[in-house]
Amino acid sequence: MRACVCVFAKAPLPGQVKTRLSESIGAANAAAFARASLQDTWTQVCELPWARPVLATSSPPEPGWQPRPQGEWWLQGRGDPGTRLERVLTWAIAVGDAALVIAGDAPGIPHSLLEDAVESLESCDVALGPSGDGGFYLIGARTCPEGLIAGLPWSRPDRLAMLRRRLMSFGLSFRLLDRWDGVDDLADLAVLGRRLEHGGIEAPETERVLREIDPRRARKTTPTV
Repeated sequence: MRACVCVFAKAPLPGQVKTRLSESIGAANAAAFARASLQDTWTQVCELPWARPVLATSSPPEPGWQPRPQGEWWLQGRGDPGTRLERVLTWAIAVGDAALVIAGDAPGIPHSLLEDAVESLESCDVALGPSGDGGFYLIGARTCPEGLIAGLPWSRPDRLAMLRRRLMSFGLSFRLLDRWDGVDDLADLAVLGRRLEHGGIEAPETERVLREIDPRRARKTTPTV
């Protein structure tokens, strides 16, 4: 199955991304982490032989943060996060046998999770990747009815549960994948750091940036990126 795989991300600019993380490590360091995380996630997707990689961003990619290799990109457009996600997912479904949208802050996400998502879509309508904060890092689909994701309250800790209820109301079958977590705060960053130290995942750009960030001095230090 050929799938369109969209990496869904904000432009990784200081003050615009990882605002909760910025409170602990500073806006410049948080943006550096977001750029590295996006690069590692993009690399993982580009390595998949069955994927059509697409960068779905809040603004056009710029030389200072565009991930390598350069490739196809779409603008998310206006609206709340759910509206933008639904729009991107609908576009992706239109150009592939199946569609996946994954968060741009999932560095080191294993190929096996993405492959499992695509394989799940051979027998169900939607695949969901849960995250520890009550949300989801991935949604895969073969169909996306209008109103499936739009307007979903993004800040609520039960947004995955709410999405599951919407899926059932539309009569869509779904499967839950294994959990994977993004990074929203300092505790998440510490967990990611330990996983990198122990060799549990590969995210070289993220690992490089984390080595340059000392949370005790982050407000006074801007890393070299």
